[in-house]
Amino acid sequence: MPKITRSHLEEIIASSEFQEILEIIASLKTSKEVELFFRDAFTPKELGRFQNRWIAIKWVRKKDVPYREIVQKTGISLATLYHANENLNDDFRGWEFFLQKSKGETDNPLRELFEILSSCKKAKEIELFFRDGVTRLEMYKVRKRWMVVKMLDQNIPYRKIAQEIGIALSTVFSISNTLRQGSGWKLVLQKAKKSKKD
Repeated sequence: MPKITRSHLEEIIASSEFQEILEIIASLKTSKEVELFFRDAFTPKELGRFQNRWIAIKWVRKKDVPYREIVQKTGISLATLYHANENLNDDFRGWEFFLQKSKGETDNPLRELFEILSSCKKAKEIELFFRDGVTRLEMYKVRKRWMVVKMLDQNIPYRKIAQEIGIALSTVFSISNTLRQGSGWKLVLQKAKKSKKD
């Protein structure tokens, strides 16, 4: 996997594929639709890390949970917590924006995050989440996965997709299987096609 620098991050976010993803997420109407997309676009391990980051940032905000305890319970690094705390008071940062929309403690932090994301109607708001809540590598991967979905929709052979995008053939097969099951990727693909027609 390549090392993704800050300049790479800006290239990823500025790419037409990533901007399309942001626009589509902003067009999703319910938390269930957002959940379907995220469950297809990210691995269970990545989703677990999102949840842990969200829990950690809420505890950092409360200021009554020691950082060492947050690290132990969430697996988030101490450096990440310090960095997040520095950015918390900036209204133009994703975590602060999302914390303002939070309803407090919840039994299902990931579902709460999906609900908050579904309330965002602008791509810029979704971008805030990606900038603070998703690692550079995760952004890189989701962009690649979206490229695979679009190429599969064009009936491009699996091997050619893997070669052109530079990912494992098994990843192409996995995304294809998910797409056939008619879940989040299918929903997002339909929305992308509809927005191109409009």
